[in-house]
Amino acid sequence: MSNAPKSAAEKTFQENFVKELQKYKWEAPEFLNGNKQKVTVADLVSHWRSELNRINADQLEGVELTDNEF
Repeated sequence: MSNAPKSAAEKTFQENFVKELQKYKWEAPEFLNGNKQKVTVADLVSHWRSELNRINADQLEGVELTDNEF
């Protein structure tokens, strides 16, 4: 991953993609807004893991995925 600033095309793509997701009631958490702050791959993976645990809590019987399972 590059540390270069976002190009106008990348920023436009991101904004359009988010608008599409919002049609399905998706909401971006502020801490993942790459237009306001730097978001790392680790941030995205951590959020994804949290969401998997939350969405599947009933199947996981309240026990979060271990590092090996994730």
